[in-house]
Amino acid sequence: MNLNDAFVWIMSGGGAAYVGFWLVERVAFLAALTADVKRYAAFILTGALAVGAWCGLTALTGEPWPVDWQAWVNVLFGVAATAIIAGQAVHGAKVLRKA
Repeated sequence: MNLNDAFVWIMSGGGAAYVGFWLVERVAFLAALTADVKRYAAFILTGALAVGAWCGLTALTGEPWPVDWQAWVNVLFGVAATAIIAGQAVHGAKVLRKA
């Protein structure tokens, strides 16, 4: 796995959610939150990690950055939503496999 593959895994393969949920369980002030707030905190972390990975991947590959604020909103929403949904799919598959 190279750095580009790692960024893609973080953005769309469930990696951001894995790290987000891991942080929620390991960081003291996040672990002290109630279960429903932890879930939302993990979603926020997942989206932020995915957006960061997209920025890194875009910078490394030389892809053009969005040209206006509407393009930025579309790209960032798409990246964050994809990461959150992929993370939920991976989490659901693991939980259902254990049941």
